[in-house]
Amino acid sequence: GFWISNSGEKTPQTANKGDYIEFEYQVTDLKNNIIYSFQENGIKKAILGKIDLARGLHAGLQLIPEGETAKLLLPSFLGYGGYGDEGKIGPNEPIIMDVKVLKIRKH
Repeated sequence: GFWISNSGEKTPQTANKGDYIEFEYQVTDLKNNIIYSFQENGIKKAILGKIDLARGLHAGLQLIPEGETAKLLLPSFLGYGGYGDEGKIGPNEPIIMDVKVLKIRKH
């Protein structure tokens, strides 16, 4: 599993698979060094379940209400796995994601 800084509960205010969501996130290592910043990632707009995301990020987005922020601590298998992202995240590297949900539109 993973750790999330909020209550970690699904509510009527959280997104479900198939809902439209706008969010932004930052990725850091366990020493809090920024790997990918909010600015670098930009605002993402997607239908949950129709976008290629790290499994832990997809799960976390379903636990964060609109307008709120949460911190996700992801083991490598819920982040970028045994290969990393073939860029800045190495293989089998646990990561932290700071996630802000900007908008949710239920389908």
